[in-house]
Amino acid sequence: MDPLRIKTPFFMELSYGQKPQAAARGKNFCLVSLIIKERDMKKIECIIRPEKLKELTDQLLLAGIGGLTVTEAKGFGSEITRPQNYLFLPKTKIEIYAVDQQVDEIVKVISKCCDDGKFGSGKIAIFPLQRCIRVRTAQTDDEAIL
Repeated sequence: MDPLRIKTPFFMELSYGQKPQAAARGKNFCLVSLIIKERDMKKIECIIRPEKLKELTDQLLLAGIGGLTVTEAKGFGSEITRPQNYLFLPKTKIEIYAVDQQVDEIVKVISKCCDDGKFGSGKIAIFPLQRCIRVRTAQTDDEAIL
């Protein structure tokens, strides 16, 4: 196994398992584990009224959130005022891929923009996202999202 080599701020080359002082003298000490924290990623899906799409898109862009997918959908909720044939109402489904740090801001913008206090204002669902790959560049995970 090849040793992992990194450059320190002092531009001294370290091998995996060496302290900076030991590297200067060429002495090994004990193995050091390296922990690389990956950002948690989420998929946010929301179902909203179609007339709220333009306003929501503008607000998300103002908040610095870019990139979303929009799908036309039909559905009905749990209101008991529905006729027997379950009239399907037009809705808009939005999907957004985001890093964990953006989720609260996105949910806040969606809730503020789409809540009109009536039945059918929408739903927001947040799912964990295991991997994300940008097809054109092969960038993965948070590089593909941001």
